[in-house]
Order: sequence, then C-alpha cells, then structure tokens
Amino acid sequence: MSLNQIFWLAHVPAAIGWLALLLPVGSFRARRRTAMFCGAAAALVYTGAFFASPEAAVLIRDYSLTGVAAFFDVPHLQLAGWTHYLVLDLWAGIWEADEADRAGMDRRLLVPCLLTTAMIGPVGLLLFLVCATLARGRAGRGSRTSADGAGPLGQ
Repeated sequence: MSLNQIFWLAHVPAAIGWLALLLPVGSFRARRRTAMFCGAAAALVYTGAFFASPEAAVLIRDYSLTGVAAFFDVPHLQLAGWTHYLVLDLWAGIWEADEADRAGMDRRLLVPCLLTTAMIGPVGLLLFLVCATLARGRAGRGSRTSADGAGPLGQ
C-alpha cells in the first residue's frame, strides 16, 4: 500500500470519530466510546508510520527547527506528522464533548467548537474554552450547581 493510500486510510477512523461526536445519534456514552476507539485506530496508523522510518531519530540528534524540518523531509514521517494532528485533534474534541456534557452546555455552542477543532485544532480548542467560560458564567448567574457556587466546568 502506498503512503498516499495510507494517508487517506488514516482519515477514515478520524472522520468516523468526529461524526460520532457531532451527530446526536444514540447515547453520548456510546458516541464517546466510538470516537475513542477511532482515535486509537488512527494512533495505530501513526505508530506504524513513525516507526517505519529509521530517520525518526533525527529529532534526537537535532532537536531544533532545522531538525524538525529534516524530520518532515521524510515521507513516512510526513504521514506520521499528519496522523499526529488527526489523532490529537480528535482527542481534543473528545475532551471538549466530555466537558460540555458534564456542564450541560448547549449543543448549539458545542458543535461549532468541534467543527473548528476538527479543521484547525488549537483555534477550536480556544473557541471551546471561550464558550465554556461563557456557559459557566451564565450557569453561575442562574441556579448554582455546587455548594461553593462554581459551575460544572469549574469543578
């Protein structure tokens, strides 16, 4: 199988994981487990791509911007790097969904955060943190959710 085929194959579990988080079908718990399983499957692709290349040790020899550039000159490691993003962005989305579920955050706030995290991870995470803070502030002005007055995301 070519690296390009593996590249596209790595997107399958990531896409299924994101769909599990985004589509309100079934219980949240089942959707979360599906997303976690898919994240683990994509992590296996990452592991294979990373360890298939002996050049991965370049970062041990030269941990610098130049070393990172040399790392990404190797096709197996480019695949590993991209799969790294797929996996970690999905796991950030799982965390966001967990936090939103615990806090009772409105899905109308959560879904744009998840979509942004899926496309441009750190920006989506920041968006979620802002939305969660706003949701917590609204919950704090309404009925208190704990003895100390902290909202669910603050516990």
